Amino acid sequence: MNSMSRVFYLEVGLRRWWLLLILLGVLLLALWPHYWVAVALTAKVVLMLAMCVAICTVSISEQGLVLYRVSRLSWPDITEAKARSFLGLPYVRISRASGMAWSVPLYLRSPQDFYSAVISAAPQDNPLRSFAEAAVHAQPTLPPDVLAAASRRQGRR
Repeated sequence: MNSMSRVFYLEVGLRRWWLLLILLGVLLLALWPHYWVAVALTAKVVLMLAMCVAICTVSISEQGLVLYRVSRLSWPDITEAKARSFLGLPYVRISRASGMAWSVPLYLRSPQDFYSAVISAAPQDNPLRSFAEAAVHAQPTLPPDVLAAASRRQGRR
């Protein structure tokens, strides 16, 4: 990507971490005599989550979109963009002119900045730009945890 690209990192709300803690507690109880196995698994899970936070990004530039620092998609290749949810997490499903559709995560650290970057970088007739413009105008329809995270960040500035 060029110097004009914007990188957006994923943010999963802390309220989802309690599920992981319950799972680890059950695992510790199940493996009580061998609790060190659960400790080792916990370390692996924490390392995996840290890697996901570092690697899982969405970048926006004048040329297009880069997903997870590897997959590139130019603006003209986007044919459709629709909101989707998987396990309660918001995504935008992007259909492409050729190849498989992408599911781009919308649980980003700064969702409004992401939408603004798409609006400023994408061509006027691009479906993802239309999706971003609709999301900006329909702010209350964003998931409550995304809105709460955005308002917390605004309060810290």
